[in-house]
Amino acid sequence: MLLRFPISKIAITSDGSQAFLQLILADEDRDATRFLWYKTEYTSDGNLCIADEIVTYRFTRFPFGLTSSPFLLSASLRELATMYKQTYPNATKHIENNTYMDDFVIGTSTDTEAITLYREMLQLTSHISLPLAKWTTNSKALQSVWKQENVPFREITQVLGVKWDTDKDVFQIDVQAKIVEASKEPVTKRLLLKLMSKFYDPLGLLVPVTVIVKILFQDTWLSGIKWDELLPPAVAQQ
Repeated sequence: MLLRFPISKIAITSDGSQAFLQLILADEDRDATRFLWYKTEYTSDGNLCIADEIVTYRFTRFPFGLTSSPFLLSASLRELATMYKQTYPNATKHIENNTYMDDFVIGTSTDTEAITLYREMLQLTSHISLPLAKWTTNSKALQSVWKQENVPFREITQVLGVKWDTDKDVFQIDVQAKIVEASKEPVTKRLLLKLMSKFYDPLGLLVPVTVIVKILFQDTWLSGIKWDELLPPAVAQQ
């Protein structure tokens, strides 16, 4: 999905609000989600009162932490796409190919297509009462539509963990801040490993930078340097 994301001229991202809670748990499966909690009831003046009695409750919607919930959410969205493929051809195509869990990462070629796709997505997901939120796009025309309709949207967001600045239309990875933070610690083999793990870079955009750290880390192993031993000045300078 991230590899396809930059290909489109116009990109749109969104996610389903409380997506798991929109899925109804079959009655015969609800006993498997029982849990104990204090009995609660409202007093005559409308205040919530928590009693000492422990009672058994059951989930009627899919809990977020259930092992099968992610799969069932994905399966439900794909079933939705299958059911309405003829009615919403563009939206269903993106749900099938450009959805990760409840994150939608979709793209179009023109502003007109973007606005049409946005409305299709709203109509399609309304069939399962799934509200879409956290909208983001680099299309100024679609942003204008959102402003007119009072739809909240963000100019900077995370696309599957990677920061996207929609105004400049670029991915951002804050390298300098992490290097400055690391420079405050003694330069050791442990610090090199710590520094390598700080960069989330699924697209490999930072490989020209991170490969240098990896080479230095490999050299420390070949030199027999211990984890908390200060690196030689020449290596530390690099």
